[in-house]
Amino acid sequence: MAFLGMDVELAKGEHSKLTSEIANLRNAKDQITQLVARVVPEIWKGTDAQNFEQSWNGHRGTLDSLLNEMESFAKDFMGDITEQENVSRS
Repeated sequence: MAFLGMDVELAKGEHSKLTSEIANLRNAKDQITQLVARVVPEIWKGTDAQNFEQSWNGHRGTLDSLLNEMESFAKDFMGDITEQENVSRS
């Protein structure tokens, strides 16, 4: 019969990678936010600069929502791992 279920130890390793990559994405978003804050108004002034900053702020909000969803996805994955561990023990 073919294997059914989950290799819990491998899944935990993949979960760790997933949460690490989500943290990397959040860090990248924060770094871009800092970059935009330096560019506007330190080296770029005017209407175009303000539009650039406002555009990033919209993208940043979208990224925040996506990152929250990804963190929820990772939490659900850990719940699945825990559930599999409990089933495997019984």
